[in-house]
Amino acid sequence: MYSALKFCSALAILATAASAQIWNLATNGNGDDVYFASTLIQRGSGQPTTNKLFLFRNKSVALIELSSNLFGSYTGTYNRAAFSANGAVRAINRIEQCIGGSSCVFRELASTAIQTSSGALGFGGNACLSANGRFAVIYGNTNGAPVPGSIPPKSVRLVDLQSGQVTMMGSQAAVEGQMVAEDGTVLVARDGGIRLIGPSKTTDLIAFSRMNRALLSADASRIVYDVQYSAPFPAEIRVLDAATGVDRLFGTGSQPMLAADGRRFSYLNSSGGTVQVWLGDAVTGSSRALSNEPEGIRDQTITGDGSTVIAATNTGRLLFISTSTGTIQQVLESSGPLARLLTRAVAGSYNEIVGAFPAGFIPEIRIGTVAMPILGPSPRGIAFQVPWEVQPDRTASIVFLPPEPTWEQLLSTGVFEASGVALALGPASYAVHENWFGLVTAQNPARPEEVIHMYGTGYGPIDGNIATGQPAPADRLYRITTPCVWQAVGVPNDPRPFEVLFAGLAPGLIGTYQVDFRIPPGWPFRVFNAYCQSPSTLLLTAAIDVQP
Repeated sequence: MYSALKFCSALAILATAASAQIWNLATNGNGDDVYFASTLIQRGSGQPTTNKLFLFRNKSVALIELSSNLFGSYTGTYNRAAFSANGAVRAINRIEQCIGGSSCVFRELASTAIQTSSGALGFGGNACLSANGRFAVIYGNTNGAPVPGSIPPKSVRLVDLQSGQVTMMGSQAAVEGQMVAEDGTVLVARDGGIRLIGPSKTTDLIAFSRMNRALLSADASRIVYDVQYSAPFPAEIRVLDAATGVDRLFGTGSQPMLAADGRRFSYLNSSGGTVQVWLGDAVTGSSRALSNEPEGIRDQTITGDGSTVIAATNTGRLLFISTSTGTIQQVLESSGPLARLLTRAVAGSYNEIVGAFPAGFIPEIRIGTVAMPILGPSPRGIAFQVPWEVQPDRTASIVFLPPEPTWEQLLSTGVFEASGVALALGPASYAVHENWFGLVTAQNPARPEEVIHMYGTGYGPIDGNIATGQPAPADRLYRITTPCVWQAVGVPNDPRPFEVLFAGLAPGLIGTYQVDFRIPPGWPFRVFNAYCQSPSTLLLTAAIDVQP
């Protein structure tokens, strides 16, 4: 019998950065209603993993729309919604994405549904709303990127939501933003700058042509916008005064959101190696950090009255931050980083949730109503075992339940009879030399006639019974019972038989399989890729390096 591998816990790889779970925040004048987009699933709802629009109100989350219901596929998503100050008028902004590279980028069609007290209006393009809810500007029929340094050649339409009149205003000045004031003044592009077209006055101004997000104050007196440069140059925020025409640099930062007074604005800026939310004063030029969250901030917005900044962290925490006191109230806990299974779920097998989990984080994982035993941290995330008693079911949902009771994450669908795969740790396969002196690597390859110990998971049923959560005992070997023929290929693809000494559960380990095999004498290739094949099953191992 060959000894079980004892030093796997000492191996590690770099954890991937946490991925954001909540984005495109939007709110009304006082923060009572907060819209956001997410692929998260409300716990127990059976929702799909497609993009969704949610509303946070009265300390609870409600589903507003599913993109799959609108577009019939996963390619639909939501841009930032828009509100009037009192929340009575709102615009739900959507976009149907085109998957296929740069050739289809101008077919990424946007649409909006503007909801008012007297009914709903639909338009092609996305909408921003005046603070008083009287006017909407429709912009961005496509999501096509403009030529660097040029104004996006997209039309801007002004909609009077009281009369229903629609007026063509000109070309879009910025990629996105708030481009209409309470009196119906609209921000548009012109040759050499931008133009404010109002009900009784037109004002031509000079501004940077690379406007990304532009925000017009409620009284049309000021524009706050950001300019995005190519790396390594940081993005900048600028402030343009409509009365004087002075366009000045405020400082580094991006994605500004402006309160209705045209003075207070929130934005994102790097601080201490992470992105945090800052508060700026467009009149005095002063700024200060409002957050210092270890995982960083993904998105933010500011209430119309400027009293509160609402921010989402990279792990899905939703924060309300007072702009006067800096007090932070967490209204949604972390939904955890985006996670996935290491490999297919097979009864009895070791598996992992792959993700950048914080130290001490203990999740709950379920297949239907059956809880998965957590084994502890792994080099890639968190290790667990699929219970031996779980029956194969390709429709079963495997979900991860984070501490925040609102959400669950769908990790995978299906429990399989057998789907063997070698465990890989970074660039090295989980294969060990005959005398246990180290892993088989390109720098330390296997040799012909050497016995190699390969470790993997998902190799299916065994000739005996072991309790879930218990390591395979050392008093006997538990061999796999899946009938298959072992072969190996190198280059070219020429399958050859080889000697397998043992294939079964690794003694002393939980749900982990061990395959001991001998590299054939005179093996001529620098790669040895073993597999076991039957009419219905293919059990794979990882390719290992061989010194012929």
